[in-house]
Amino acid sequence: IAPYIVLRLVFMLSVTGQSRPVPMGPYLNRIKPWVTVICTCYNHEDYVAEALQSVVMQTYPNVELIVIDNGSTDQSTVRIDQFVRQNPAIRFLRNPTNPGLNRAFNQGLALAGGRYVIDLSADDVLLPDRVARQVDLFERLPGPCAVVFSNAVYIDKQGTELGIHYPVDANGCAVN
Repeated sequence: IAPYIVLRLVFMLSVTGQSRPVPMGPYLNRIKPWVTVICTCYNHEDYVAEALQSVVMQTYPNVELIVIDNGSTDQSTVRIDQFVRQNPAIRFLRNPTNPGLNRAFNQGLALAGGRYVIDLSADDVLLPDRVARQVDLFERLPGPCAVVFSNAVYIDKQGTELGIHYPVDANGCAVN
């Protein structure tokens, strides 16, 4: 009997709507790596829809989104359910109680199919080109790198900028 190879096809759907469901393999992941965004939520009903929308609106095409509600006691799960109905590529897990942020994130990590992973809190938003810029940077770095991070702009409930986490120069580069 001749040896045979079992081919396991994994289909990933992009939440950005820019990619078609195609068999995902190591070769395809090298060309345009998939990025998994793991969004953890605990009582963020006022912000979660905007956080999820910021992932869906990314300019980068291959984005997987996993949302974990961590036992919210407000209307967060209602808002997430509404968003998922409009964006069925999103995977949504509900924890009946709050096991803690790390355990919730690890639940998403166990399901992640992307080469790169972004940890997103449900009260934060991603700028539209964040994923594209970070993937580009990772792909250009020599040797193995484990973390690339971005700056944070602090805003109030109305979206007014209050400040920036790391000071930057005129070119947008961090200053010491």
